[in-house]
Amino acid sequence: MKATPLQTPLLSIHFPGTAEALWACALPDGIRQTVAAPSFEIDGRRVVSVPTEIRREGEPRPLPQGAVEHVFSGPLRDFPDLRLRLVLRLAEDSPVVRFRYDLVAEPGTPPHRLTKSDGADAIDYFGADVSGYPLHREIRLG
Repeated sequence: MKATPLQTPLLSIHFPGTAEALWACALPDGIRQTVAAPSFEIDGRRVVSVPTEIRREGEPRPLPQGAVEHVFSGPLRDFPDLRLRLVLRLAEDSPVVRFRYDLVAEPGTPPHRLTKSDGADAIDYFGADVSGYPLHREIRLG
């Protein structure tokens, strides 16, 4: 099933699926934020993890604290035997989005490795231009 937009009373999320805007969210007051695709070094090559398509995996899963988990994935444009999985957690009464990415190899494919050609991790987990916001309440990574 294709990635249809998600909607709560305080937030909507849609999936442009580009390097600059893998996914995006909007608040009811019109504030919008795009989230750039992650990039990793895979087998010695820098790869921006843009899927060729984004599809829902399974049904939304209610969580004990009242949030709902939504999972989407798609094969990477540059490595079709790898899938980028996007896990989003949303609550009806909060504009906060919790998310994580998983890189998943298709069954039976040759192994791939996250590499460090320059001796350091080469991961950009996400990008977001927040320069237009005069006040940032919180960006928490964990």
